[in-house]
Amino acid sequence: MDSASGRDSFAQTREPGRGTVIIKATVLASPGDDHNGTDVVVKWVWSSETRTTEVDFVWRARTLAEMENPDMLDHLPNFFHSEEIGVSGALVLRLVVQESLKPLDDSTLTAAELAKAFKDIFECYRWLVEVAKILHRDISIPNLMYRRKNDQIYGVLNDFDLVHSMGEGNPPMAPSARSPTWLLTCSSSNLWCTCPATTSNR
Repeated sequence: MDSASGRDSFAQTREPGRGTVIIKATVLASPGDDHNGTDVVVKWVWSSETRTTEVDFVWRARTLAEMENPDMLDHLPNFFHSEEIGVSGALVLRLVVQESLKPLDDSTLTAAELAKAFKDIFECYRWLVEVAKILHRDISIPNLMYRRKNDQIYGVLNDFDLVHSMGEGNPPMAPSARSPTWLLTCSSSNLWCTCPATTSNR
């Protein structure tokens, strides 16, 4: 991508040098004009230089899908560009440009379309685990997306930043606060219930 116009969309920060920034953009110029005018998402994230990139995991899944289950391509994210900048020792800055997807909580979806999208994503998750041997590890509402193609809705499982390879020789990986891609589940205090406990006789 040569250039793009951007709009802030999302920013997540934890410790200095760690976090994710996501910007919605429109491509103004690209080699061969293949993506001119295309809406994209630009994401940059600080990550451990030893960690396999999100793009590598997705391309591994897409390559396997092309050979064994082409229909699964409709449920995986699509990347247009990626690069890595080594800045501070064990941390590197990774930048990706990917297809812009729509959130599953989009109010324009019908009940039937929403049900299909959920089913698509469930089947994609199962295929990733059983066939591609990839564990997503970050199933959350913001990562449940969809794309519209030929007037059809296709559910897409997005954001492979925290995935783990389940292949031979790779034991299950426990979350660690020392990992640049560690998520603290339910860390927000506004998710805690402040209502007093009650009991009822039955």
